[in-house]
Amino acid sequence: MKALDPVRSFPEFYSNPTVQKLASQSRWTVTDSELVPINIRRLLRTGKVEAAYELGDSCLMTLRELTQQIPNAANAAYYLRANTDRVAAVSTDGSCPKRVAHELMRLPRLYVEHSMNGRGHLLLIPLPVNADDLSATPGGTVLREEHGHYEVTLEGWITFSRDTLRGNPSPAVPRSVPAAPQWDDIFRRLSGAQEIPHTEVAARLEEPRLSQVVDLVTCRPLSFDFNDAGGNVAAYEHAVLGELYERIHPILQALQKADPATNLSHTVEVAVLYAAALRMLPHRGQTDHRLEPEPLLIGAVRAAIEQHAVLGPTPKRKSR
Repeated sequence: MKALDPVRSFPEFYSNPTVQKLASQSRWTVTDSELVPINIRRLLRTGKVEAAYELGDSCLMTLRELTQQIPNAANAAYYLRANTDRVAAVSTDGSCPKRVAHELMRLPRLYVEHSMNGRGHLLLIPLPVNADDLSATPGGTVLREEHGHYEVTLEGWITFSRDTLRGNPSPAVPRSVPAAPQWDDIFRRLSGAQEIPHTEVAARLEEPRLSQVVDLVTCRPLSFDFNDAGGNVAAYEHAVLGELYERIHPILQALQKADPATNLSHTVEVAVLYAAALRMLPHRGQTDHRLEPEPLLIGAVRAAIEQHAVLGPTPKRKSR
């Protein structure tokens, strides 16, 4: 089978000035079928597929290296650090109302493509002038619109389909449509609406019911052990988070249904899953190491919840 030339297949992606600026960073890889970023160095060296567990040359590579080494890759995943890259990523899916999607398309975007599932879009947006100190931004690394219509990633994995919008991506603006939304105003509203920063995650568990949820989901053993993950620590962590969340999610839904006034938000889910993971996972330096603006384990917790929302229950991983 003849190898594809991704640069020719996706010329708008590879020639985009913003993508070219990010391309030299050793924070690129591909994702597996479950949208989990993989340790690309180990894959090429041993043929084994395991989750990426750290940032840098030992696990990831530049976009040029990735393109040369795996030209047939189905996607390109990048670990975004807005403080360094001066770029934020805006993601929508099929549930985003057309009116909201239309407004987002009128932002001063640097790049835009169809999302991996083809039902939404991924936009790269320059950081607004009011985002100079992201370490002080409440809510961690992802800012979510209050109705869940879209989210803004400041630090974390983003997956490029590389399927850019053809032609002029800016839709025609009807005369009845108001002026384009101000990106600074949107950012200020989202960052101000986040409930709690990651440093206060544990405070959520002061509520007795939430502590009881953690006790309940961690009192019985997992359905697999470390050997089932082939000795792969990162894959084991990913599987543990997936199973714990599948235990936590229906309990929180039942609590919300029993008492609609209870505010069991996304941040509560993160807090409960994080607390449960700390009980069930062995101490691991890479995930406990503090990276601005939050520990890697909280990032993994957020990713597990987002994956569940997109793909449904996590398939049980087998040793590879």
